[in-house]
Amino acid sequence: MRQWMKRFLGGGRPSGEPSNVPESPHPIASVPAPAISQPKPNPIQPPAPPPENYVVKKSRLSVGRGPHNDIVVADAALSRTHMYILLEDDGRARIVDTLTPNGVWIVGPGGNVRVDREALVHIDEPIQLGETRTTVGALLRLRDDYVDIFISYAREDEALASELDDALVAHGWKPWRDNRIGVARQYDGVIEERLRAARCVIVLWSKHSVASQWVVTEASFGFDKGNLVPVFLQTVEPPLMFRRTQGCFVTGDNSAKRAEQSLQLMAKLEELIGRPNGR
Repeated sequence: MRQWMKRFLGGGRPSGEPSNVPESPHPIASVPAPAISQPKPNPIQPPAPPPENYVVKKSRLSVGRGPHNDIVVADAALSRTHMYILLEDDGRARIVDTLTPNGVWIVGPGGNVRVDREALVHIDEPIQLGETRTTVGALLRLRDDYVDIFISYAREDEALASELDDALVAHGWKPWRDNRIGVARQYDGVIEERLRAARCVIVLWSKHSVASQWVVTEASFGFDKGNLVPVFLQTVEPPLMFRRTQGCFVTGDNSAKRAEQSLQLMAKLEELIGRPNGR
């Protein structure tokens, strides 16, 4: 018994006991396994592009009387979560009824039509939620991150971008530019969020911005959505794809002259996205 335990627990056979296993004529040499080296990540190298069938998940905003919603409407006829809003790339919005008792209605000249689960509407198209008649645009204005106009510009044109920003606010719109990015927010992520939310993209063309890859990328987003408004701060040629898009000139050498030119810009913006709420 003691010899048997040594064989199975000690890994060898008792001393002097013959082996019944023949010796191998080709002994196997012990070769250590090759070490696998893991490449260190390169922080400068850009990430691999997404696959062709990759779909960007759009943000979904909840609307209702409950305080947990993205947009809270003080109307007792609304359900706690009454509907969802999904912004489309073409400037319209998809509204989704959460199967509420009072429903979501599209207001039209021939009467109200109840939304059958979901529908596409224009951002300024009247809708009815409970006792509240509103629009998707008016609902979005209840959020801090709602954007009427995205301003794209080169850093060297900061002063003129700020002047235009103030003029748009005075006219009743809510513009956005990258000086409003909060601390610890990812720069490119915030930019994409605001570009998607914006009803219009203004690009300030100058000798600096035509050479800026960031500005060209942002302008391309507005160009693809069909809501790009070029504003020329100087007499320059924009990148080739933007040269057939009619723009406005704000090239005055003093603030009074630029204010006069900006009136034409305001008129063009009203043609594109409508008058600001309350005007």
